Amino acid sequence: MDRIRELRAFIAIVETGSMAAAAGAQKLTPSAMSKLLKRIEDGLGVSLISRTTRSLTLTSEGEAYYEHARLIVDAIDALDSDLAARGGHPSGLLRISCGIAFGLSSLCQVVPEFARRYPDVKVDLQLTDRVVDLVGERIDVAVRIGNLAASSLIQRRIGEMRRTICASPAYLAEAGVPASPEELAGHRIIALSGIADFDHWSFRSAEGIMRRIGVMPTLISDAAAGVLEMGLAGGGIFRLGDNITRPHILAGRLVALLDDVHDPAPVPISLVYPPELKRSPRVRAFVDFLIERFTA
Repeated sequence: MDRIRELRAFIAIVETGSMAAAAGAQKLTPSAMSKLLKRIEDGLGVSLISRTTRSLTLTSEGEAYYEHARLIVDAIDALDSDLAARGGHPSGLLRISCGIAFGLSSLCQVVPEFARRYPDVKVDLQLTDRVVDLVGERIDVAVRIGNLAASSLIQRRIGEMRRTICASPAYLAEAGVPASPEELAGHRIIALSGIADFDHWSFRSAEGIMRRIGVMPTLISDAAAGVLEMGLAGGGIFRLGDNITRPHILAGRLVALLDDVHDPAPVPISLVYPPELKRSPRVRAFVDFLIERFTA
């Protein structure tokens, strides 16, 4: 077995946490995988993994070996990708990061089509509301919602979404329907934290005058999915992107409110990726695919 394959096998053991799972991923028997690990350790003269009947734990030497092995294998994969780029054929592993709510409401619906179009690309879609470090966490491309700060990452705007104010029928039956923005003061408000206008919502008067109305959130979440679930449960009035709320409004689970006067600024939807990946066929293919789907 060549050295690179040994490194890949060791990485598989660490990342799956199971000799059997790693063996399956590398198309080896568990016995062969165990012998391979012993051969690596014997060659180095150190123990890399402490093994019990229930768990595998990296030793300090194993942690160092894993970090270096990961760097070496990633560099080889990047080289392969760069060479493939010259042929323009998308292939290999594409790691994508996206917020949970947008991922569930929009991205998960189109990724299968991308996979069918590019069968040689393996997609790893990671849904999290945390802003990930693309380079440090080896993410190829991330979907970001909202205005972006300047950075060294390449930014491609693929669309925008409008926000909708809504509440569940059960909440409105209990608390009444607000007839004007001013009446929001008498209602429970659910808000998404981490955005500039989470406690000030914009409205346009009949004369076309823009005004911002302060709201006092009583329920706050840092995840749009959390805001949605609290709203569906009758927690109060909230505001989220229409791509998230529309299916629930159409199904009667939510009711749109103050739609004739609510006038928020559109929220940008963007892709970001490291500049060194701009020639990667799989990244280019995914960027072009999402632009096609979200700007059509």
